Formats: sequence, structure tokens, C-alpha cells
Amino acid sequence: MATTYVVKIELTTPMLQGRQYSVAKTQGESFADYENRTWRERLHTDEQTNVVIPPLMIKNMLRDAAKYLSESVPGKGKSTFTKHFRSGVMVFEPSILKTPEGQTIKADSVEPLWLSVPSDGQTGGTKRVPKAFPEIAKGTTFTTEISVLDGKITREVLSRHLTDAGNFIGLGAMRVANGGVTGRFKVLSLTESK
Repeated sequence: MATTYVVKIELTTPMLQGRQYSVAKTQGESFADYENRTWRERLHTDEQTNVVIPPLMIKNMLRDAAKYLSESVPGKGKSTFTKHFRSGVMVFEPSILKTPEGQTIKADSVEPLWLSVPSDGQTGGTKRVPKAFPEIAKGTTFTTEISVLDGKITREVLSRHLTDAGNFIGLGAMRVANGGVTGRFKVLSLTESK
């Protein structure tokens, strides 16, 4: 039987979003004009244009934290929690981002961070192009529900993995786990849903 935890998180660094998208260029449109017109497409949003964190982003972040920590499961020799987080944790709903004042963040209120990035998307690429990434401010909060199906993942184990995910994995594009400097967070609360 699953145990569901409600987790409130606050960004301690800005977060960039980088959703893949496909929008046709207009005839004669330059790359710069295309980027200016379409950069908000990189945002993850719901039907009401609220900016969200997709469920899979949180699940994968926890999986990556388990892999990073390689913490042994008590009584299981060298077996780690990695496989338990990969298949024993689920997040079903997107998490709506809110300002420090508690206001829902709408897509049209987000500002871009312009960066010179490799044109082929590969780290170390020699040809660089300017791209705009939607930047979510430090201090932004969100609440997510994490369903734990695996009994080996106790509240304490989940808490440790969430804390280290905030420090060493992060969320979004150019997050710390990928060599970036964005997407760090802290856990404000972790409570079991009744």
C-alpha cells in the first residue's frame, strides 16, 4: 500500500526551464526573431497558463539523487536505494509554482535569461548561438505529492534524498547535476498525507 507525502519546496537558486518544443519558423524569420517569438514555449504550463513542474521531473530527480547518494539499504548488503526510487516512487500531478508572496506564476510573467549555448545542444560545442531560457526566481515555492510504493523508503530515507536532491541534483535546465548552477532548492516541510 502506498504512503503519500506532501512536500513543500523553495528554490534557493533560480531555475531555468527548457522544455523541447517545435514551432514552425515564419518565412524569412531570422534565428534571433524566432527565438524572441518562441522562447516561452520552453515553459512547462497547464491549461490555465500556470507555470508547473511536471511529475516526471520530480520522480527522475529523486531517482538521480538515489544514484548520486548510493546509500545502502539496511540489512541488504551492498544493495542501494537506487532501484527502489526508480520503481517505488510515483508523482502523479504537476506542481504549480508560486511567488514568495503565494501568487501563482503565469507564463506571461516570466522573464528570459539569454545565454550563449552550443548550437547542437552538446556540451563543449564550438558553434554557439543565443537562446532565451525562462527563468524562475529564487524564493519560488511549490507543493508536490510523492507516493511511495516501496516500504523500504521510509519518511527519513525520503527526507534525506529530497535534501540531497536539493543540494546536488536540482530541477530544470542547466541544473547542478548536469554541471550547471541552477535549480537548487530546500525542503520546507514533509508531511504524510492522511
